[in-house]
Formats: sequence, C-alpha cells, structure tokens
Amino acid sequence: VYDAVNGIDRRHAPYHVTQAAPAGASIEAAASSAARDVLAALYPAQVASFDARNATVLGGIPAGPAKDDGIAWGQQVAAAVIQRGRMSTGVTA
Repeated sequence: VYDAVNGIDRRHAPYHVTQAAPAGASIEAAASSAARDVLAALYPAQVASFDARNATVLGGIPAGPAKDDGIAWGQQVAAAVIQRGRMSTGVTA
C-alpha cells in the first residue's frame, strides 16, 4: 500500500516499486486496490470481506480516468509486492 500511495504523491523514498503512477491517479483507489490484492493473497479465506471493503471504498470515488488509473496502479503495485514476497520466501503458489 505504501508504494501504491507513494508512486502517486512521490513524497518519500519507494520501498520496492520505483515507477511513478499515471498522472492524476486516485490515491484512494490505488491504496484500496493494493490492500485488497495483497490481503487476498495472504488470507484467501477472507477474500469476500476484502472485496466488500474495496467495493465500498471504490464506490465513493467518482468514475473516470483517475479512479481507473488508481485501481490499475494499485493492482500493479500489489502484484509486484506479492511476487517479491514469493521470490524471497520460495513460495510459488
């Protein structure tokens, strides 16, 4: 979540993901989407709860490119963090 937000506001050094997010991406959409994906990977039995919370957060963000770009960016960051975690632990599933 940190890198998803930081990739948009660029106020701090990145932890893992060094790319910048698309200009104008929604911080809230990015953070919520990244959190949902990482938590779902860690706790698959609770994915329905994570999906519901993500839907609530995203429902409060106006439709448009900022929301879409934020969601995509959050998912991209989460995938990179999940992959890094799997590589460092040797877990492949």
